[in-house]
Formats: sequence, C-alpha cells, structure tokens
Amino acid sequence: MLKNVAVIGAAGRMGRWLCKLLVSEGFKVLANDIDINKLLELKDLIREVEIHDLERCVRESDIILLSVPVESLEDVLKGVKPYVREDHIVIDICSIKKLPVDLMHKYLSRGVRLGSHPLFGPGALSLKGKKVVLTPTSNEEFRTSLEIIKWLEERGALGIVMDPLEHDLLMSKIMGISQAIGILVSMYLSDNDLKTFEILSTPTYNLMTTYATAILAGNLNLYISLQKYLGVEKELSRFKLLIEDFITAIKEDPNITNKLLRIREEFLKAGIDISKSYEVMYKVYEGL
Repeated sequence: MLKNVAVIGAAGRMGRWLCKLLVSEGFKVLANDIDINKLLELKDLIREVEIHDLERCVRESDIILLSVPVESLEDVLKGVKPYVREDHIVIDICSIKKLPVDLMHKYLSRGVRLGSHPLFGPGALSLKGKKVVLTPTSNEEFRTSLEIIKWLEERGALGIVMDPLEHDLLMSKIMGISQAIGILVSMYLSDNDLKTFEILSTPTYNLMTTYATAILAGNLNLYISLQKYLGVEKELSRFKLLIEDFITAIKEDPNITNKLLRIREEFLKAGIDISKSYEVMYKVYEGL
C-alpha cells in the first residue's frame, strides 16, 4: 500500500487538516509550504509530520496532494514537474476543477493526475458522512478514483465521480451562490445598527448572521477566487431577476402564496423532507 504522502500547501487550514488525517491513518507525511513560520507551527501541532523542501517531498512520496490556491497552482506544478515519476499519483483539492485538471495535464507528463474536491472544510471532525468529488479524465485516473472511493467508504465517506466541467457548473449554483449570499447578507447588515439588531434578534436572524459571519471569518481570498473562477456572476444575475420578480409579486400578485406552495412541491418531488425543517432549524439555533 502507498504510504508516503507529500502535502504541498501543508500550512494552510485544509493542508493542516489533511496532515492530521493522514498521520492518524498511518501515512508518512512530508510537508511543504512557502510560509516557513506556519510550517514550523504545523510541526509543533503534529510532531509526526516531516518538513522538507519541495524536491525532497516529491521524490520521497508516492502520492502528492496539492492543497494550494488555484492562483498558485500553475507555479507549484512548474516546481514539482522535474521530480514527478510515472508511479506518482498527483491530486489537487481546489474547489474548482476544470482549470486545475487542465493545468495538471499541461505541466505533468508523468504519473496519474487526478482532480478532487472535498465537499467540506477544515472544520470537519472526521471523514465520516463527508463527500469527496473525483474528476478523472482517463481510464487510469478512473481506476485510481475507484481505489480512493473504496478507501473513503471504509471510513464512512462518499466518493463521487464527475466530469470536471460538470462539477464547476454545478458548484457555481451550489457553492458559489450560497457563499455569495453570505457575503451579500454581511454587506447588507453592516450598513445597519448591528448592536440594536442583536438585541431584537430572532432564531432565523441568528442563523443567517452565523452563516454570514462564518464567511467573513473564513478565507476571503478563497471565496472571491471561487466567485471569479466558477462564473458565479451569471447565477447572481438570475438571482437578481428573482429578487425583482419577488418585489413585484409582493406588491401586485395575489397568487404569490400559491407560487410558493408550488415551489414547496418541487422540494418534495426532489425527495427533500421539509416537514422537520422548522424543528431542525431550532435545534441548530439552540446548539449555537
């Protein structure tokens, strides 16, 4: 079994999470990052991690995990290129997939080059119940994906195989829009008297602000990068039209409630049980 894993970008939040997971699973972890101080902090937190320069990390590894921003990926690939072997498995974990997959195939002529997207962040306590998208573009990459999926399933996680472009189109709606809403809500609220709002806050308001401020507390450069590379502006334009239609409907459409009931039916048809949503909302709120 392949046991040596290089984590490039190991000092970032997701890089640290990966290092901790891999060490707990018995892998030898070789860590590299451009931020030496944060690498030393990582070493203090996870003593088993070995810190090396980029060349040694790649040469001594079986698997290379690229946990770097998409803007940095091209330079990182240029850096690892001379040391990648035919038996290497190179996996990126960017939240977008088409561009990273194309870049890996452009710069790396050897090894398996596989795109992946963990559908969770570094706040996750374990892999159990989590989802990971894999985006193979060749038979060899597909076979590697099946091996990874088996490994994930043994730990209670779900692996999903998907085309890179299909992934990005769906993520622009699923992840891009939800993050954009969080950003917009925080912008809207910041223009108001937040202290007074807190005094009069309701459970739904608190849940909304918790999500919005979680975005603010996260990696803002990452969120803006995702908005750019996922092409979220197209979906936001659609969202803007929905807002305009809703404003008009409130004023002029006596059948707006019936339209909302039809929307409710669409959720039910999709197998989404909304009957307990209100109850679940309060459980989440009381757990804050």
